[in-house]
Amino acid sequence: MTQNKWAEELVGFMQSSFETTLTTVGTLQNQGEKILNTLLDQGVVAQQEGRKVLTEWISMGKKGSEDYRKLMTENINKVSDFFKVTTPGGGKAK
Repeated sequence: MTQNKWAEELVGFMQSSFETTLTTVGTLQNQGEKILNTLLDQGVVAQQEGRKVLTEWISMGKKGSEDYRKLMTENINKVSDFFKVTTPGGGKAK
């Protein structure tokens, strides 16, 4: 197997694993949010101030997930570009 092919497969595996993990975490986050919203709607968990805190917590969690996804996607692309440039025939001009 050539280095170029090996690098492509490695980056593909990294990207696939990352997407699978984030999809799973996103599903868990959505389920947790549904449960929390149900509890808030029923008034079991908190009064108005508690509702505000929990809503902010949910929003911060979503933003953190989006920021993490963006950062990891950028870094995976950088690794992919690195392998394209450093492997023979990877597009770097001689």
